[in-house]
Amino acid sequence: MSWRTLPTPMGMPASTSSGPLLGSSAGLLVCTLLLVVTRPCHAYINSGLPVATHKAWLEDMTGQILATSVGDLTPEMLQAAPQVMSAWADNPFGMDNSRSSSNSAPTMAVERLMKRLVAEQTATGNSDAANTYAYNALLHGWARSGEGEYAAQRAEQILIEMQDRSGAGNASVQPNTASFRSVLLAWERASSAASVARKRQEATHAAQRAQRILEWMTSLHEMGVNESATPTSECFDIVMKAWSQSNHADAPQITEQLLVRMEQLHREGNTEDVQPQTRHYNHVLRAWQKTKAKGSAQRAEVILDHMNKLATHTDNPIHPDFDSFNACLTAWAGSDENCSARKAESVLRKMESAYKHNNNKDLEPDAVMYNIVIDAWAKVTSTAKTSGRLPYESARKILDRQIDLHERHGAAKCRPDAYGYTSVIKACDVMAGRSQRQREKAFRVAETTFLELCSSDHAAPNHVAYGTILKACAHLLPPGSKRRELVSRLVFDKACRDGCVGAMVVNRFREAASAGLYKEVMGNIKKNSLPYDWTFRVPKSDQALHRQKRKKNKSLKALHPNINKKTSLKP
Repeated sequence: MSWRTLPTPMGMPASTSSGPLLGSSAGLLVCTLLLVVTRPCHAYINSGLPVATHKAWLEDMTGQILATSVGDLTPEMLQAAPQVMSAWADNPFGMDNSRSSSNSAPTMAVERLMKRLVAEQTATGNSDAANTYAYNALLHGWARSGEGEYAAQRAEQILIEMQDRSGAGNASVQPNTASFRSVLLAWERASSAASVARKRQEATHAAQRAQRILEWMTSLHEMGVNESATPTSECFDIVMKAWSQSNHADAPQITEQLLVRMEQLHREGNTEDVQPQTRHYNHVLRAWQKTKAKGSAQRAEVILDHMNKLATHTDNPIHPDFDSFNACLTAWAGSDENCSARKAESVLRKMESAYKHNNNKDLEPDAVMYNIVIDAWAKVTSTAKTSGRLPYESARKILDRQIDLHERHGAAKCRPDAYGYTSVIKACDVMAGRSQRQREKAFRVAETTFLELCSSDHAAPNHVAYGTILKACAHLLPPGSKRRELVSRLVFDKACRDGCVGAMVVNRFREAASAGLYKEVMGNIKKNSLPYDWTFRVPKSDQALHRQKRKKNKSLKALHPNINKKTSLKP
């Protein structure tokens, strides 16, 4: 490929050099290519060429630039170099671009090209040889490199150098909004990688550095030092995201302060595109959801209610979406407040209403949401009634609404699964300490729910569901009763046929069945050597976990022979 066939980058002047006229057929071909390739080089690279061709093209162009003697780069090469750098930074030829994986090879190619341009600039005095466009490609490459904090530190170092050189009079390298955005993104990705690795301190540090860059950017723009560095809503979005995923105790307050700052800048009108959007409010909601501090769920609901009020104004871009409701609902479900389950259900009802009555398809609840709320009721240990219903009755009512929404209203995302049915059965078990009449009533709900799961077209019981119904059988039906023996035998037989018998199911069956029934069914089969036909649907991870627990228990027993006795351990 000729240097002259390269497209001109946006914002850069085209080369004025001319070449010999091409033949008619060749000229038509090149003219067609130039009409198609009118965007930066990376757009051409991503135009559908095979991966090997993409990479070979970049390597060839890079090699030609690096092999040219310092001071001898042609105008076409100087024009093409930033485009090649941008193409490397975008990395379109199949390397892993995940946040957690290192992917520095393309970035190092950009670094080598940048070094070459700087050498050319020093040798020739051409200030445009290494310009903002080229530096932005380098910053973009580091932001996408997957090198975590190291990449963010390197990107920040380059940004500071750009601003220093610009302040010294070299306007060709003045950082702009894209420059700052890449550095912010590098720190956000460093925060994300640290959060995934459960390195809270590193995640917080990255969020702090991102905020410092944003504050510096805003200051430069407001003081007129760098009017090209305009803070945008996307810049605030990146920093707020870094904070919301950091799990820091102060993250909710900081994200709220950033939201207030956006509103202030928007009112002043000094910057464009800085009006808060729904996604910015969602970052605040997620920060409150993750903090688990006392009062966090209440604050999340206040913010959601505020968003609903803002949505009534036709000129306001803020409308609560799926993520908004999900964050608030999850905050309540994870709260230790006495009213947490009821409040989580209230948020779910608001979402259901918006979906059914306002015909808002974007607010269709999914199965995970229903599972969260049902599970919240299952965790309520009190047997006091709420709104005239016991906790397990509330859990069952939610499952009924979920089924209705799926079957009658066509909500595909909320199709009930085994988790929801199992959580209702689990909720029934809270009645274990009540009167026999109340236990019988609770077991009827558990039994009906289990049978519905067995006959469902869209879900099937797993080893957890079988273990949970056996546990309910043991806790809610009278010991030694014919019904308890019959139900536990039928459930265990079906679990065997379905291949869902693991250590959990065996333990629950032993608890529910009489000693005679357990011996009759199990015979000489041991829990650690169950037939494959009984266990083929039990996840291997679950089996490995039980094996690990058995091994640990055996080692403890060897050290402490009295560990299972009610008396205290002897030295």
